[in-house]
Amino acid sequence: MVSTKLIDENNPIDIFLDSGAFSVFTGKADISLNDYIEFIKENEDILTSYANLDVISDVEESWRNQEKMEKAGLSPLPVFHLREPIEYLHRCMEYDYFCMGGVATESRTILQRELDLVFNIICPEKNDHFPVSKVHGFGITNVSLLLRYPWYSADSTTFLKLAAYGRILVPRKKEGRYDYKHVPSLVTVSEESELRSDFLLSLPPLVQKSILAYLDEFDVPLGKTDFKQVDKEYSLEENEFFTDLHPWKKKEMGFDDNRPVVKIVRKEGVCNKTEYRATCNALFFQNLQKEIEWPRPFLAFKNKKLFF
Repeated sequence: MVSTKLIDENNPIDIFLDSGAFSVFTGKADISLNDYIEFIKENEDILTSYANLDVISDVEESWRNQEKMEKAGLSPLPVFHLREPIEYLHRCMEYDYFCMGGVATESRTILQRELDLVFNIICPEKNDHFPVSKVHGFGITNVSLLLRYPWYSADSTTFLKLAAYGRILVPRKKEGRYDYKHVPSLVTVSEESELRSDFLLSLPPLVQKSILAYLDEFDVPLGKTDFKQVDKEYSLEENEFFTDLHPWKKKEMGFDDNRPVVKIVRKEGVCNKTEYRATCNALFFQNLQKEIEWPRPFLAFKNKKLFF
């Protein structure tokens, strides 16, 4: 189930197609350029934008693919990877909209240094430090990086991975309103997660109340779950699931380590369903997007502040 507040019925959904080049690079996929072209042509009417089938380890091959796709009558967004020769960045900037990749394996310090250098070129002083092209960031959902650079768009699976690990993003509150322009709080809400200092029920009562109010405001339920130990021959009933409960939770509930544990979902919500946590995290980024205007200038170099 997805909160109705996640979908704006008055606006069509924009679909950005990622070529899957990173999956190819990591050996998790094998993508044919001809198949990619055919897929785009079959679905072009519903696609807002689509990236070139870039080759992360071979910039010349990337541009050959770009040219082949263009000759096939398509308009793919070219892709620049950090640390490629700067001439290819300038080549990408000849397009109204391009993508930037090569960020997934970099440390935060190195990534910010490289992005500062690149955006200083994309946002030249002669243009009052405004971007001369729209830039899509592959694998960028770190809030501080989203705010620091004038991305036109960005994507990442971080919000899904956090949800899978039982965690949600909660904006901080300032002067009575949610402040999406600062790093959010990470809160563990799944009762099956390992014990962490950010576990919801371990937080001070006033903090818990604030988080619950945030969930309630966006119609995302907390949910309710019970647990019980059963015999190995136990047959599950409706809304019951076997679970590998974390040792800290077993100890807290007085369970022993040898018998199976059953999770009983009394009410679905973020405490027991990944889908609700993913919805909550998607809502965070949707609201963050509303707070970030485009175009906006990149002023780090102008203000002589290269790093945080």
